[in-house]
Amino acid sequence: MTSRLLLLLLPVLLLLGCEARSPEVQAPQALIAASADHGAAEPAAADRGAEVFDSYCAICHGPEGRGDGPGGAALEPPAPDLVGPRAEHLKGIPRRTIIEDGRPGTAMVGWKAILSPEDLDAVYGFVHAMKHGPGGPMNGGGPGMDAEHRARGAMQTLGQTLKTRLVTTMKEQGPVAALDVCATNAQALTAEVTRDQGVTVGRSSLRLRNPANAAPDWVAAWLREQGERPAAGVVGLTGSATLPDGTQVMRVLQPLVIEGPCLVCHGPDAGRAPELTAALADRYPDDTATGYAAGDLRGAMWAEAAVTARGNGGR
Repeated sequence: MTSRLLLLLLPVLLLLGCEARSPEVQAPQALIAASADHGAAEPAAADRGAEVFDSYCAICHGPEGRGDGPGGAALEPPAPDLVGPRAEHLKGIPRRTIIEDGRPGTAMVGWKAILSPEDLDAVYGFVHAMKHGPGGPMNGGGPGMDAEHRARGAMQTLGQTLKTRLVTTMKEQGPVAALDVCATNAQALTAEVTRDQGVTVGRSSLRLRNPANAAPDWVAAWLREQGERPAAGVVGLTGSATLPDGTQVMRVLQPLVIEGPCLVCHGPDAGRAPELTAALADRYPDDTATGYAAGDLRGAMWAEAAVTARGNGGR
């Protein structure tokens, strides 16, 4: 399979070598397109991580993840060794974040817009097993991976559902009605997702609007570490922890970014419609969540899921 892929991509690799020193090299996009065609067949589930890696990753990272793929050396910086010590520019960044979002200033693209959630899980588990060996808590398909997948799923459900309700209400009824969605529906939706998916999930910030969104200690520590700043360059968290009662959990956190529509309620006080200002003061007398600019770090969406053996329903 790999040999056929190399023949297919030989013209791309020659072009890549000619442009090796350019930080804006476009060749990885060609690799994605060619690899996607090559990897269209659906493999057996047990081998999915290896198949995804072979189809999309080995061309740069090498068949064993050593950074020695035929396309990797021509990149600047070169494709990293996934098995040895972490490259300096990648230290402290969760591997799952790198796979999903890519890395600015490198040829690593974000794969979450290209691969399915199941394929992301599979290739992440495969790469983790490359470095740490089989049987670890985060090995693909194991209970740690299941817990992480559930945590991410709960965050996605909460974030997308709340955003859809807010945007729809804003368009159809205006910002005061949208504020009512936050005031009356957001906490109920958070509780519903927590109950239905068996995952503790929430949103928090250094500047709270609703005191009910106060962060747990581990989220509060991350927020303090980031401080008040633009969101560019901020990365989330993925990791395991053991609670005081002995329960092992997976924790996932993603930054929340101020977008244009957010500024209606979260932007500078000057220029805000008087009726909206009055509604904010009425519903949130202790509100501190204003004065943001587009692109600022608003806070974090977070989730915590118990690591349980398969067959327990994830609860």
